[in-house]
Amino acid sequence: MFIFKLSILFTLGVVLSTVMNKARIPDSLAYITAGVILGPALLNLFNYQDLYSFELINRFAICMVGFSVSQSLNVAVLKKAKFRLVFVSIVQALVTFGVVSVAVFAFSGSVIFALLLGAVSSATAPMIPIMVLRQFQAKGELSDAIVPVIAVDDLVCIVLFYLAFAVSLVLIDNYNFTTLIFEYATMLTFSVIVGLAFGLICVAFFNWLLKSREEYLVAAVSICFACVGLAEVLDLQPTVLAMAAGFVVANLAKRNTDVFETLQSFAPPVFLAFFVATSSIVVMDISHVINFGIIGVVYILARTVGKLFGNYIGAKMFDCNKTVQKYLGVSTLSQAGIILIMSDIILSEIPYVGEQLYIIIRGACVIFLVVGPSLTKFAISRAGEISEISETPEILEIPETHQKGATHDIF
Repeated sequence: MFIFKLSILFTLGVVLSTVMNKARIPDSLAYITAGVILGPALLNLFNYQDLYSFELINRFAICMVGFSVSQSLNVAVLKKAKFRLVFVSIVQALVTFGVVSVAVFAFSGSVIFALLLGAVSSATAPMIPIMVLRQFQAKGELSDAIVPVIAVDDLVCIVLFYLAFAVSLVLIDNYNFTTLIFEYATMLTFSVIVGLAFGLICVAFFNWLLKSREEYLVAAVSICFACVGLAEVLDLQPTVLAMAAGFVVANLAKRNTDVFETLQSFAPPVFLAFFVATSSIVVMDISHVINFGIIGVVYILARTVGKLFGNYIGAKMFDCNKTVQKYLGVSTLSQAGIILIMSDIILSEIPYVGEQLYIIIRGACVIFLVVGPSLTKFAISRAGEISEISETPEILEIPETHQKGATHDIF
């Protein structure tokens, strides 16, 4: 029965995407709409039990994105730009963290609220901007900057989250801070080490054993599944592990472009299912938008200000051009994916306070999930980087400039 439901899901997703393409509406909104229609909020075709069946797909999708965005972290490309986008991303993440933390503390008086909401605020949902860039075949300075900024942004968010989480546990339950930091640092370090080592093994296969694009596709999909499995078995951070593996492949595989391009052909049904599950789960919590109160409103406004101001300051500090300075923040406001996992951790590990934070984070996700795709499209449109809309968009392609090692005059 679940397989039959999936066929309905894919059909509705394609129909809505085709219809909305006529109005040049982002595909991600079509997929989100399909999730709302088929989920518990409306038709209930996918009930609560069905949504749990998407768990493996969701974890696979997160690892696939982590692996794929690492393509934009090609050292040769970043070196030409003196690694400025990396520094821009770090600056905007820290500014967003600071703005949200100060604003939330001013209205709540809670250090725990301030630190945890500040930490999760810096994350961006990579899938939405990437889908929009590909759908509208965006090319230019801004489009080239978005993906590497998001990639580094999520890494910074993960570090900030575990630091804030450790402090929160100390304040609530008198945990030993040094022990917690050592535990989290060890977990993240081993995630990087395992990812790099696994990436080296994958490079050996790509360089010496695999020849055809079909073999590359099977290998790339296997890598993403392996990242899910390794993270689960070894209790590691899946996004960090997948990005570390992707980083090695992007920089050492002889035909790295073929690896990432073939993975694109597998992406559409996976991410359609991911968006349906995510939107259904988030919209199930639509009451959170109503109930999250003044702190929720402060979080949304402060995160928006932090992202806009942080990206502008970072881009200006490191001499990016005016287009990037002006529109980078608007294009990276989407939020979902990794912070939903963080909200589950907060809910399960921090009693009472965790439930309130869970409501705020999930409620804010509803807002950013809905407005994010349109804002990214608005940014690249205002930057003059939208090309003719693709008839059959491949939703996970990184802009061509990153694939071939070239770069526009971003700086």
